[in-house]
Amino acid sequence: MENDPTWAERVRAVASHLPADRIEIRLAPFDLDDTAGFLESDYLLSMPAEPADIVVVDCAEDWPRHVLRPSCFARAQLQVKRGGIIVVDDSWRYPEILEQSRALSRVRFQSTGPARFGVTSTDIHFY
Repeated sequence: MENDPTWAERVRAVASHLPADRIEIRLAPFDLDDTAGFLESDYLLSMPAEPADIVVVDCAEDWPRHVLRPSCFARAQLQVKRGGIIVVDDSWRYPEILEQSRALSRVRFQSTGPARFGVTSTDIHFY
């Protein structure tokens, strides 16, 4: 799921060599200023009904003013297959995700980020 049409096209171009049944990019813009409405947005609710092997939680947000990734993570947990993974970018921002995770295990990758000063992290939750 992607809210930015330009970014969706860039990802499609990079992934164009993959078989069509291996990746799906859905475009669903939302109003970043309507944080409450996000819970009912096409973006959040249009996750495929079938279980997913991999879900990447890296949605647009104006952190810390608008925090949306914990809602995306909660929805992803409903969809991830047994044996699947959920990847959470910038996970250091969301301690509440660790509390709500039902993963069997988790690995955190920490390093300096390419677009910010200081250390950032990405978590992978294994189900």
